[in-house]
Amino acid sequence: ILQESNFKNLRYTKSTKEFNNVYYSQIAIDSNRVLTHNGFIASVDSIYPSPFGFTFNSQGICFEKDSKLVFGDLTSLFRYDLDKRKKELIDKDSILIPYSFYGEGDSIWIGYENKLSYLKNDSLHVYFKQSEGFLKLQHPYQILRGEDNNLWVTCFHGVYCFNTQNQ
Repeated sequence: ILQESNFKNLRYTKSTKEFNNVYYSQIAIDSNRVLTHNGFIASVDSIYPSPFGFTFNSQGICFEKDSKLVFGDLTSLFRYDLDKRKKELIDKDSILIPYSFYGEGDSIWIGYENKLSYLKNDSLHVYFKQSEGFLKLQHPYQILRGEDNNLWVTCFHGVYCFNTQNQ
């Protein structure tokens, strides 16, 4: 949104009590604005409550196709249609928190507290569960596809590499 020279001098003249500068995640909703996890829209000129009517208590959020967002809260995974302003439940897991998202093609990879899943064709599939091995997928902060075509996941306990073509 901002050029580096503008970012250092950015000050909002009207502060909002509900907003603080410590937020876990945000996503660009157009070339001038970002949606923050606590339900605000920030731009170069101002910060204001989002008209979308939701917040997400999650480390991550991801764009899906057709102006739809996928995000999680403390127990569930949701899809939100920005055009229709409609929130839809995808999955409810009373134990696992979705921390990170990585969208590629028609799939979204989701890093939970102790599992790695992907959403494809409106179905959620588990790729890896903690109990199946020695890996500790605690707090998967980031998921990326490397040049080697492997899926790389950064976690509290280290960096893990998954060859998703072999399963």
